[in-house]
Amino acid sequence: MSLSSMKLSRKCGMCQLLVLCLFIKWDCVGGMNPIRAGPGIADPHVHIWDDGNRIYVYATHDYAKNSSGFRMDNWWIWSTDDLVSWKMEDIVSPATVKWDTEVHECWATDAASRNGHFFFYLSVGPDNIGVVTGDSPVGPFSDPIGKALIPSGLVKTQGARDPGVLQDGDDYYIVFGTFDYFIAKLGSDMVSLAESPRPVVVHNAFGPFGAGKLDDKPFLHKHNALYYLSWGCFYATGTSPYGPFEYQGVLFDANISNTAFYPPDWQSGGGVIDRHGSFFSLHGQTYFACNDRSHGGNAHFRSTVIVYVNYFRNGTIAPIRIDDTGVGEYNLSADAPIEAEDFFRVAGSARKDEKVTGDGFEVANITDGSTLKYSNAHADSAGAYTLHIRASNGGSENATVTALWLSTTGPSAIGKCMVPPTGAWSTYNEVPCGTLHIDRPGSMFDIQLNFSGGHGKEVLRLDQWRAVAAV
Repeated sequence: MSLSSMKLSRKCGMCQLLVLCLFIKWDCVGGMNPIRAGPGIADPHVHIWDDGNRIYVYATHDYAKNSSGFRMDNWWIWSTDDLVSWKMEDIVSPATVKWDTEVHECWATDAASRNGHFFFYLSVGPDNIGVVTGDSPVGPFSDPIGKALIPSGLVKTQGARDPGVLQDGDDYYIVFGTFDYFIAKLGSDMVSLAESPRPVVVHNAFGPFGAGKLDDKPFLHKHNALYYLSWGCFYATGTSPYGPFEYQGVLFDANISNTAFYPPDWQSGGGVIDRHGSFFSLHGQTYFACNDRSHGGNAHFRSTVIVYVNYFRNGTIAPIRIDDTGVGEYNLSADAPIEAEDFFRVAGSARKDEKVTGDGFEVANITDGSTLKYSNAHADSAGAYTLHIRASNGGSENATVTALWLSTTGPSAIGKCMVPPTGAWSTYNEVPCGTLHIDRPGSMFDIQLNFSGGHGKEVLRLDQWRAVAAV
């Protein structure tokens, strides 16, 4: 995928679909950005626990569209298995926190799991962090210590709030703070600190309020050997969870994003204010989920967007686009092709990587037995569509691609195609790879690409694919 072609690479494919939210059952069906997991879902921290399939979002809940301030009366837990269909799992009451019975500010959260137990870390108002525990990812939860885990005044910050939890092997760390961040290792019981909080140093810091300033809402994640400290859509990297960290830049790029997410007014903050969120990985893909102010009608009634994340080889994060298509679904009627690296699931040796041409990303290291799945594909119109793939083959043998249609009735073949050597990994050819027949516009199905050939060596690099409607 070229960076220049990222611009609105897919139009909203769900605009002609019925988006059905059944709030009686607390279920929501339909993809897009913002996600359809209930109005007012904010400060999303996303986790995939030991089974590796169900995705849980631990979030705050903005009270109403006409709120004049950040009124949040409870915490929410939602879940999904495909990032498209959402289920409300639990509403956690502030009464769960026994040591502050007057709390009406259920602010940002995070969660962790250890030895079959689950820990929900809560901002109890602007200047205390508590913890509640349960035996399932969705509770019920109880207060195990009867006091704040991180009380007001423990450290010098403008608010001891907004916990982020990093698991690094057998160690767990909690980072928190407002403008001044602190980090501490959690005790083995997960409800105590194993050490005094240490200040986090960020060199050349920059944030939504200018040079030298951070924000609230810190979050830590790890990719390969680097640690990433983010505050909204700004981030820094370091070689230790304690830092120091070196500022790297802003995640989002307005030039490649849908302009609806960047209205130039205070409410949206020009697209960069209040992007509190978290990074998570699933099925070989990496995502960032964060706040969005552009669609709620009020800066105090926020939504959540989820976007794809790509890392350059030097460890920095590629400019991220926000579009209204979202993640986990693929519109075959879009004007632009589907970028290969935006898969829902990868198996075998294949992985996302920078293109050797330096102008974007692709799926590389495809060998015999590799597979790619693109879930929740759909088209706006019925009819026949020819599947085309754009790939390079820098080897000396033909590569074979088998395309499958996966639905509730089972798999069926779309077609099979051969990609001969292209002479170099930087040279791409487009090849037709079968025809699929869509009877019902908007019906959902999965597309899976199976690869063979090469006798264990890399045989293909996939740049993108598209479905071309028959004339």
